[in-house]
Amino acid sequence: DTRAAQALVELMDKVANTQVKAIATLGGSLVTRAHWVDMPVMLAGLGASASIVDLVSGESRTVSVESLSTVPSMGPGPLAASEIIVSVAIPLTKNGVFFYRQ
Repeated sequence: DTRAAQALVELMDKVANTQVKAIATLGGSLVTRAHWVDMPVMLAGLGASASIVDLVSGESRTVSVESLSTVPSMGPGPLAASEIIVSVAIPLTKNGVFFYRQ
């Protein structure tokens, strides 16, 4: 079912203006830790995961997008200073799944 992908495309059209879309990244929106950013919420709801690489050690790990969704008042961010997000995996949705945004 591709409804999740369609919902992501619709959300991306509403996220920002053309200039911001030209330089912003999906990984950046996941680690910005801003409560007004919609993309992390939607990806967490879809059960997405992020692959992270440590640029110093070369080690990699995969975490849920939900675990990246912290706010500054929760303490340090979920990534070390030497880590970057290299990919995001979004699973296909099952029939009957839908999204509603107020």
